[in-house]
Amino acid sequence: MASSPPLGVSPRRRCPLKLSIAICTRNRERLLTQTLKSIASLHIPEGVEWELLVVNNGSTDGTRDVLRGFADGLP
Repeated sequence: MASSPPLGVSPRRRCPLKLSIAICTRNRERLLTQTLKSIASLHIPEGVEWELLVVNNGSTDGTRDVLRGFADGLP
């Protein structure tokens, strides 16, 4: 009987899964704060390689400060 691949490994290819989350934003300081908190609370299974990309499209509000504050809180 074939064994199941470990969590975070594609059953077809038996290679690590990779996840990219991309957020494009412009002048959405408050909504971005909520979105980043939601992403931070996600349970990403062990073995899943992931990244978060945020594209700040010329915001003139506090979007940049929100991003810096969030990045400073990451390990």
